[in-house]
Amino acid sequence: MDSAPRLPVLDALRGYAVLAVMIVHIEQWAPVSSPIAKVYAQHGNYGVRLFFIVSAISIAMTWHARADGYLRFLVRRLFRLLPGMAFAAIGFAALRGVPEWWRIAATFTFLDGFTPATVSTAVFGSWTLSAEMMFYLSVPIFAASIRSLRTAAIWFVCAQAIFMTGSYVVWPFWNAVYPAGIGAPNDNWFWVSPFTQPKWFIMGWAIYLLMQRPALSQGASWALFCLGLSCLAVGPFVRSSTGHEFALMFGLPVAVYAMVCGAASALDNAPMRWLGKISYSMYLWHFVIEWKLFDYLQGPSFPVLFVSTLAVTALCSWATYLLIERPGIRLGAALLRSRARRPVGTPASV
Repeated sequence: MDSAPRLPVLDALRGYAVLAVMIVHIEQWAPVSSPIAKVYAQHGNYGVRLFFIVSAISIAMTWHARADGYLRFLVRRLFRLLPGMAFAAIGFAALRGVPEWWRIAATFTFLDGFTPATVSTAVFGSWTLSAEMMFYLSVPIFAASIRSLRTAAIWFVCAQAIFMTGSYVVWPFWNAVYPAGIGAPNDNWFWVSPFTQPKWFIMGWAIYLLMQRPALSQGASWALFCLGLSCLAVGPFVRSSTGHEFALMFGLPVAVYAMVCGAASALDNAPMRWLGKISYSMYLWHFVIEWKLFDYLQGPSFPVLFVSTLAVTALCSWATYLLIERPGIRLGAALLRSRARRPVGTPASV
């Protein structure tokens, strides 16, 4: 079975996620003047967490719909990620020089996120792909063990335990080995490392479980959406680190679930779905484009840099989606079909 179930609203959510990521990075080049807008812009990094939640929902749907084995699942995911990643690596090498072989090896084995010496050194932002791959490797375990909200809560607690262990063990270890950091400051690295990301994938899997229940009424889904949006609006300004994190950890999945149930349907529109469809390419492209445009436009304001980056990034991303991503996906599917048709015992070279 080559076709996978699709929920269009997930594409729209990916569109919002990539816009949030672009905002936080562009604001670093062209700071906004409003203190309130600056706080929200700096929290655009939660767009990556939105990507993780949506990814978990999508993967859970696909896993249960296809049910054709882990190897086939993993092949599909690799052919989804690697072509775009390889193209980005070539582009970054052309602009910044070829990194050491071990940094490249860490990137293409999806291990670069585990150390500050390798994180995002061959491909900008590749730490997210490292976290994604750790989730893909865990999918069979998720599918076998997270079958209720109760088990999802247990897994969430375990994920937090991993995070706390990392903060007390892994982070101090790298501070001792490289006191000043290498590749990335140790504190910056830890917050994007795979140690801090599992909870977001668990939230997405929990949303998938909720989707198997009777859908919420329109009124209930809207109430839930407003609650989630309120937490996201207030969370960035909560001074307590615990309250701040709780508001965002609660608000983001609640808002996503509400939209999956039909709330805020105006936000689920064709332009955002289109951006979501090309969001992987946009994520890889925007780092270089915002950098080059900032130099070319000689220090533009935030609105100018954002609009120009969005336009150029979308155009380039549509091209790479058509020329690199889709052919890679089709190649993976073709290989799986070929393997399925091959008679038992026939050598692969025939």
